[in-house]
Amino acid sequence: MRKLLNKMLRMVPLLALVLSFAQTNAQRPYAPSAEEDFLITLQNVVQPVGTTNILEFDIYIVDTDPSQDLQMATFQAGINFNLSILSGQATTATMTTIVAGSSGLPAAMAPISVSTTAAGLVRIAGRAAPGCGGGFIIPTTAPGIKVGTFRMTNGNGTAFAAGSTPNLVFTASTAITPSYATRFAYYAAATCLNTQAVITPGVNANVLENPVLNAPSCQPPAVFAVTGGGEYCQGGAGLPVGLAGSELDATYTLYNGAALVGTFPGTGSALSFGNQLAGTYTVVATKCDPPQTANMTGNAVVIETPASTVEFTESACDTYTWALNGQTYTASGDYNYVVGCVTNILHLTITPSSTVEFTESACDTCMGTQ
Repeated sequence: MRKLLNKMLRMVPLLALVLSFAQTNAQRPYAPSAEEDFLITLQNVVQPVGTTNILEFDIYIVDTDPSQDLQMATFQAGINFNLSILSGQATTATMTTIVAGSSGLPAAMAPISVSTTAAGLVRIAGRAAPGCGGGFIIPTTAPGIKVGTFRMTNGNGTAFAAGSTPNLVFTASTAITPSYATRFAYYAAATCLNTQAVITPGVNANVLENPVLNAPSCQPPAVFAVTGGGEYCQGGAGLPVGLAGSELDATYTLYNGAALVGTFPGTGSALSFGNQLAGTYTVVATKCDPPQTANMTGNAVVIETPASTVEFTESACDTYTWALNGQTYTASGDYNYVVGCVTNILHLTITPSSTVEFTESACDTCMGTQ
């Protein structure tokens, strides 16, 4: 009996340890698989105003699952770019830099090292992990936390190739040397372990813009004259309105006074806006991005004239020539002659001419019948 009691007493600490472990794990907030719901974006790809050999872009990370916290441990990125933008200049390791003070991450987690390879690859190095509980909670409101603004400068002051595009693309987390993987690590809520996420370009690592570099400056729209107008009769279909010329890369907006009638693409030649009813018509041309506009010269005034009728009643022997139209008529009837919006109606009666003959005889004198 004493042996059994001693054995049971020796098992008490072990039982307490088991119960403690079970309670701890029962309270641990295990995270669902959606913990890795996040998005890395490269955006705001621009050439600073007044520069031809500088390209800047921002990188953001956002948590797309607001139901739970995403605690960032580390981040690094590999970004491929189009070497042809360099206009024959060689890449240099230091041609891409971090804009000072541009990161929203804590100082100990913000990137401090960037290099560029001859293969057309920008490598943004990660920092040491801060440890579970010391990571950064990724915001759930787009665009997220800014990792930083990065600036690429082409060597020797050489402008980027005009009309080229940078074609920036993130590498995958599976990329290996000589490439450089894009990686995002987080502290798993269930284990507090530093966990590497899977990065797939076009899925959770997206480049939002691909601008044309050093695009030719856009000239304002050429000016052409508005054509058409005139008078039409009440109830008619209106009259044609148009433009004496147009440009292929411009659009043309037709207005009747302040009212928008429609927008028409340029053809490189004269434009017809079709028949328009009464009004005063003007045209505004638009081209370029950002848009540039120009008012076309003149306007087209379309007038609707009320219709009216004038009637004439005439009679004549054998023939009648109507002075209004110069026509000669030989038969009775109603005849119309339209001048503008006035309809002239001639009610004509023609009486054929006739001859009456008398034959008489007398002696000396002839007395008429009383």
